[in-house]
Amino acid sequence: MLKTRAVSAVGVVVVAACAGFAGGPVLDIVVAILGFLGLEEMFRALAVIDVRPLRAVAWLGAITIIILAASSAGGGAVSAAIVAFILVSFCVAVLRPDPIPGLIDWCLTAGLTLYLALPLATFIMLRQLGGASTRNWSNRVIEFFGFGTTGRGLAWFAMTLAAVWISDTAAYLVGRQWGKTKLIPAVSPGKTRVGAAGAVVGGAAGALVFAYIFGTPISWYLAVSTGVILSVAGQLGDLAESLIKRSLNIKDMGNLIPGHGGILDRIDALLFAMPVAYGIAWLLAEVRLS
Repeated sequence: MLKTRAVSAVGVVVVAACAGFAGGPVLDIVVAILGFLGLEEMFRALAVIDVRPLRAVAWLGAITIIILAASSAGGGAVSAAIVAFILVSFCVAVLRPDPIPGLIDWCLTAGLTLYLALPLATFIMLRQLGGASTRNWSNRVIEFFGFGTTGRGLAWFAMTLAAVWISDTAAYLVGRQWGKTKLIPAVSPGKTRVGAAGAVVGGAAGALVFAYIFGTPISWYLAVSTGVILSVAGQLGDLAESLIKRSLNIKDMGNLIPGHGGILDRIDALLFAMPVAYGIAWLLAEVRLS
């Protein structure tokens, strides 16, 4: 099981690294695919409680939000898309041949679509951050692919991936070896307090090392602090998906990735960590410009 998990993790890392390095349309397409597959996993999982998801409008809403993020259309356009999605999805629920009962169908469709699409949009927004990194090799990689001057975006993207995935690995290994006291057993019976502490240390170390390698333009102590915050955010994202699975009484959201489950089982932490990373990067830029 551990070997299968490790091999699958390497494969996921390779795909994420290639998409992150390339950026531009390559990352946009990968993120759109993640959105489609993630929604499908979610909707299949909801079938166990007889929810009738509004599939077509959910796909359209998620892809529209992701496309607008990729096009740098601005917060106003994304906000308008969210409002349109909420109103249109409600209309679709009302106009169904069998609209009653339909409130839970609409609530879960709208809520879970936004839960997935909005964080995925920040994957692209973080990678698109303009400016140079402090490592010339990283900037040259961006120039090679020809998708703009976004060395800073690549550095933040790589640092966030590393912090979250090293945090997750540390939580698994430390918790398995020394964990006894459960963290929140009602939500996730496998997670321990010792594992959570190990995750925080792993996230801080991962952020520090990869900030140095990729040239994230922040000081070492800010890199460590950011790693801690990203680790906590990632663990909350993991627990959030655990809550969904426990509520539906299922073990995994899918079986696409051997040893890990589905797409959502692999990116649940990133759905919380990427928006936090984008917020930190934006805030630091604003503070320095003010």
